[in-house]
Amino acid sequence: MLVTMLSAALVAGCGGIGQDDLRRGGMLYTENCAVCHGGDAQGGGGAGVYGLSKTPPDLTGLSQRNGGAFPVYTTLETLEGYADGGMRGRQMAGFSDLQGKRKKRVRIDRERARTTEQLAALLTYLSTLQRP
Repeated sequence: MLVTMLSAALVAGCGGIGQDDLRRGGMLYTENCAVCHGGDAQGGGGAGVYGLSKTPPDLTGLSQRNGGAFPVYTTLETLEGYADGGMRGRQMAGFSDLQGKRKKRVRIDRERARTTEQLAALLTYLSTLQRP
């Protein structure tokens, strides 16, 4: 928990998304992701996993599985695919309500990306959940 709070402060204080957007990202995660990935984002938790052939992945290990750096572009590509209505061959439902017209720049570590405000908030929130 302390690591998450420190990461959130670091992201918010370095020209990334501010605290309001970080809170919004947390709410978006709770509303759209937690039912399957769990409230702690460690995967496999919640009512949404019943009937799935695969356990939802642990989202706190994205950086760890990417050599220690948060995979901004890969994660954003995945989020945008689901925001566009889902991805073929995947069991995760789409969340097109997160797609919007207003774009925003997001900066995480040394990576920069441009996406919708909602997805930028969710992406930043996910980056703060990473295990060391």
